[in-house]
Amino acid sequence: MSTEHAKSHVTDLFRYSIASADMYYTELGLRDVILRTDEQGNFHIQGEAVGGDASTAIELCEIFLEYAMYCCAWCNLDEALYHMQDFAQHIGHSTGEFLKENTCLFKYDNPTDRTLEHLFQTMNARISIQYSGAIEHFIVIDCPLEKAAERSGLRNTELAHHGINIMCQSMIQAINPKVTMETSPKVHPEFAFTILQPAFA
Repeated sequence: MSTEHAKSHVTDLFRYSIASADMYYTELGLRDVILRTDEQGNFHIQGEAVGGDASTAIELCEIFLEYAMYCCAWCNLDEALYHMQDFAQHIGHSTGEFLKENTCLFKYDNPTDRTLEHLFQTMNARISIQYSGAIEHFIVIDCPLEKAAERSGLRNTELAHHGINIMCQSMIQAINPKVTMETSPKVHPEFAFTILQPAFA
């Protein structure tokens, strides 16, 4: 996303507890999920430890992996799915509301594609979009979720994958409630979205 009139901006999206990676759950601290925009209008979501410096920053995939471990450390799978959904919906909705209120960030009249494309480009993933009438098939290739899991030792990839799906749905729904978006959770480690744009008379 880019615009000549954008200003850099920072907004807090969520705060969550960081859990230890050992077999006994302990809280190690808190992390803020932060959305930043630069003067070119690009937005980026990162996590930063509360009271820490830039060296504590983690990327979006690791945020969801870290929160997945936190959930699994103290509750069963059904409860973990519930908490992950709530976490992801909050981040997605807050992101969508921010972007909707800052329409200068959108280069196009219909921002759905560009928002998703930009989000995954910040993860260095590749995007493929196929159109069939009002239906769009949005495929994310080489998303670094698996690599982030290997690098960090945070292995709850399925729960993190579910959370990213929910976040994207909530973000798009907040931007345009008339858009219908379905995810394909069985596509793993890639992401696939089917988007139905609203029909106009």
